[in-house]
This record gives sequence, structure tokens and C-alpha cells, in this order.
Amino acid sequence: MDELLLKIHQLLPDMNATERKIADYVLEQPYELIQLPLRELASAIGVSQAAWVRFFKLLGFSGLKEVKQAISSSLLPEKAEEEEGAVYGDIIGFDSQDQLFRSLVEQEIRSLRETAQILDYSQLEKAAHAIRTASRVAFFGVGASGLVALDALHKFARIGIHVAACMDLHLQLTVASTLQKGDVAVLISHSGRTKDTLDILETAKKKGATLIGITKYGKSSLAKSVDILLHTSTPEISVRSGAMGSRTAQLLIIDLLFVCVANSDFQQAEQYLTESFETVSGRKKAL
Repeated sequence: MDELLLKIHQLLPDMNATERKIADYVLEQPYELIQLPLRELASAIGVSQAAWVRFFKLLGFSGLKEVKQAISSSLLPEKAEEEEGAVYGDIIGFDSQDQLFRSLVEQEIRSLRETAQILDYSQLEKAAHAIRTASRVAFFGVGASGLVALDALHKFARIGIHVAACMDLHLQLTVASTLQKGDVAVLISHSGRTKDTLDILETAKKKGATLIGITKYGKSSLAKSVDILLHTSTPEISVRSGAMGSRTAQLLIIDLLFVCVANSDFQQAEQYLTESFETVSGRKKAL
């Protein structure tokens, strides 16, 4: 899905009535958006031209020209995806195991592809720099996001980053309370509205730590409170599918951060990786 249409879907639940009216029009009639000037678009659905401009900026575009270019480039890929007959849905009522497997694989692929489309790579570079130059780095998350934080702990510890992560909420709050200026707190939450994560955020913020947020695209308390924001996208559609799509997208962000940090000083990272590998390789039994 094109970056523009993807952003609209992600932001739709938080849009006001005017924004939703414009969004519905764009989603239903993308060809009209390409063909009509701003004045006629405003007249078509009875909203002001200024409302259209605000809508474009909400999505991160400078104006109608840029939006038209984005829509144009998205229509063919979207049509091709439909023709491939990709199966996607929740884990409900599948007629065969094969259909179930293909649906899950498609969900994971979409999470990766859409996150790659929506991610701001300049923000990724800022986050990697902050982690690389920090005195300490702490990853925070609850539930499935906490498991992603632990994955980050394992990765960054191997290249000599002074890193912390844990699942216990009280211990996370304790770690956050010991952070200071020059440290980095990475807060992971799909919704960006999890109370526990926001409490940790406020604790780290009071201590002067640099705040990095990993959350889905859209409006949220976490998104507006962090210094560096890394967006994910996932086609997750119900509570039954749990955190499968969001977890995959979050893990992609962690992998990207890890590779960026390691690549910035590859010789040092290679030395750390070699030493850590040699240290633990002896723990494996020979065949």
C-alpha cells in the first residue's frame, strides 16, 4: 500500500469529522484526487481548501502536488497486490491449514513492508546516534513489547553498549528513575497509550534522558512526548491476533537500530561480536 494511503488508514481512528470526511473521499476515489484541483476537491465534499491543506500536512506532505505524485505511484502496486490474491485475515474460520498458514505469513510480510514504507529514516539515524553516544541505554515495554525490549538487550549487549531491559514493571520504573542526562530510554508500545509505559516515560523524562519511542503511526501520548519517534505499521485487526503483527514490526525497528549502531564503528562491533561468540560457543554440546 502506498505511503499516503497507509498513513490515512493508520490515522483514521483519531481523525476529527472533517479529516475523516476527506480521508474517506481519498480512500474511495483516489483517481479523482489525482485529476481535480484543490478548489474542486473542496467543493466536491463541502470542506474548505484550508482543511484539505491541513489534512495533507497531517499526513506529512507539503501540498497537493506531492500528494498527487504519491497517489499516482501507489495505484499500480496496489492493483498488482489485489491480482495476486494475497490472503489476509484474522485467525478465524479458515477452511484449511494451508489457508491459515498463508494468512499468517502475509500478515508478517505486510507488517515488515508497511513499516519500511512509513518509517522516517532520518529519525532512525538520530536514534542510532543517540544510542551509540549514550552513557547508558534502557529499553522499556510491557507485555509483548517487553519481549521486544529483551531482544534489544541481547543484541546491543553483544556490541558493548551499556544496556538494560527487564519485564518487571517495578524494576523498569526503578531503572528509569536512575537515568540521567546523557542516557537514552527507548520506549516500546504499539498503541502508544499503555499507562505503564507512559509512567516509565514520565520518570525517564524527569531525569533528563533522551527519549526514543517505537509505536504505531498516528496520534498518541507516547508519540507526542518523545524526542525521537520511530513509527511502525501493522495490519493487525483484532484482539484475537494478539501482538503478532506489531511485534514483528517492532523487532524490525530493533534490528535496524542494531545494524545502524554496529555499522557506525564496524571494527569495534566486530571485535565485540567475535569475543561474545567465542565466550558462549563453548556452552554448546558437540554432535
